[in-house]
Amino acid sequence: MQYLYISIAICIIFTLVGYVSEKRIVVNPVTIFCALWAVILILSALEYYGMYSASDNINGMILIGIIAYISGYYINKFLLQNIHLKIGNSSMYNINITCYAVPRYNLLYFLAVICILYTAYTLLNVIISSGTFNLGTIQDMLQSGDIVSGNSALLNALSILVISPVKFVLPAITAVDFWYGRRDRKLFVLTLILILINMLSSANRTSFLLFFVWLIIVALIYMNQNGSVRQRISERVKLYRMSRNIKRYILLIIIVAVIAFILMSLSRGVQSFSRQLYLYFAIPPRMFEIWAERIDQAKVYGYGTSSLLGFIYPVFYVLKNLIGIELPALIQSMYDWYMLTDNEWVWPGQNIYANAYTSIFWSLYVDGRAVGIAIGMFIFGIIASKAFNNIATDRCSARQIAIYCIIFYAVLFSFVRMQFTLPKYALGLVFIIFFAYRMVPKHEDDLECM
Repeated sequence: MQYLYISIAICIIFTLVGYVSEKRIVVNPVTIFCALWAVILILSALEYYGMYSASDNINGMILIGIIAYISGYYINKFLLQNIHLKIGNSSMYNINITCYAVPRYNLLYFLAVICILYTAYTLLNVIISSGTFNLGTIQDMLQSGDIVSGNSALLNALSILVISPVKFVLPAITAVDFWYGRRDRKLFVLTLILILINMLSSANRTSFLLFFVWLIIVALIYMNQNGSVRQRISERVKLYRMSRNIKRYILLIIIVAVIAFILMSLSRGVQSFSRQLYLYFAIPPRMFEIWAERIDQAKVYGYGTSSLLGFIYPVFYVLKNLIGIELPALIQSMYDWYMLTDNEWVWPGQNIYANAYTSIFWSLYVDGRAVGIAIGMFIFGIIASKAFNNIATDRCSARQIAIYCIIFYAVLFSFVRMQFTLPKYALGLVFIIFFAYRMVPKHEDDLECM
């Protein structure tokens, strides 16, 4: 158990270190990651509700990942901060401060409508198949395979390559626009409609609650930036009043989110909320162990393709459907293993039956065992640090903040899986970087910090 205790101690220490080093911005990647994994490891060690704790070997792998992530984060912060990835004549993240990154509103309207129509079609199919609006019944039928989409190959391709990525990132783009842009009502309403329909069709509360999470996170970033811009007394008074208004917005958002979460939980028939909540956060180390043993038995290695499957798979998917090229055996194997963790239910504890939740470490373990975890988490720490550094200034852009939201998502949901394995995540990130925004000279628009 020594690795477990060391991991918990490191996480607690760097939760506080991150809070101080990142100028007390709570939503920084070090504080959130370390606080999250401190809770996960503590809960997993308690073994409540029949949960089994993970072995020393798995706890050792997690310790390696935690140390590598923190190391990558601070090495970038103190040594690599001024090095930026260039694409053509511009930086991937940093933009010329003489320009604004403005959302392509017409494109976002169009894609939002397409996503709503597709999701409404899916909802209709779910209602016909299940005969109910009860989220609990719908979830059970979806998990058991009693509800099938029946989509054509074209609709499946559209879903994988366009609809799922846009559905995933649109709430983040809208949340950024709410605080930093023109608070476009059409975009906000379309996003809200899409989220509600998607929740009903998938019985998934995450996408609904995530929108409120983005609104709160971006508001906190906004408060921090605008609270340090002006030094004059008159400006301080103005910003203080603005801060009070933002806090009221945040309180209202939290109240609405909590009420919505309770109502959705009741609709799904949650009998033991405390047990379910405990298992969500206590289960990842044990699920990591179960699927690591499967990988060891099969002697499978991904060599980087497992953790980056979200970027790689769509390329070969398109090639396969356009010119008939079959997926390489390694890519097919990684895809099959990923799907297996979602589709096959296992027993991580006594009377506990679960799927997924293999954590961020499993895909890296598939790629190269302990070495894969060390390298992958080190790189992920650098990426998280760069994304945060780009939004921790008053010269940030809306695109940079939207990118940070998506990277932050990977940190926040690191207890579920490595998010870069998901095509919707990878393609959504590509969409934000290259397509969702356009660069406008300052004199063409008066949006703040865009």
